Amino acid sequence: MLQKASWIALLAIAVQLIYLPIFLAGLASGGTAAQASAGLMAGAYALPEVVRWVLSAAGGILLIYALAQQRKSGQAVPANLVYLALVAVLVGEFIGRYVFYATAVSIMVG
Repeated sequence: MLQKASWIALLAIAVQLIYLPIFLAGLASGGTAAQASAGLMAGAYALPEVVRWVLSAAGGILLIYALAQQRKSGQAVPANLVYLALVAVLVGEFIGRYVFYATAVSIMVG
């Protein structure tokens, strides 16, 4: 069950990553607030966004690797690898939330 969940999580991360250029293009072709958000995401917040994707993907891949090793050896899944994968994905997602809220430009005055 854990292996199926990890494949689904990795697929969800991949879908988000594939959709990112479409999202940025939509922002760039939007109003002034959307264009400002796109500029922030492509400029000052590009590095945190890349770190987010690397951490999230690495965590998913690490979990799948740990489960494959367990399947091959027949031993229990190493808890350290599972915890490391979980921490990597959580940190990546927290960075993603930070970038999301930090790049939001209000359309309201004041």
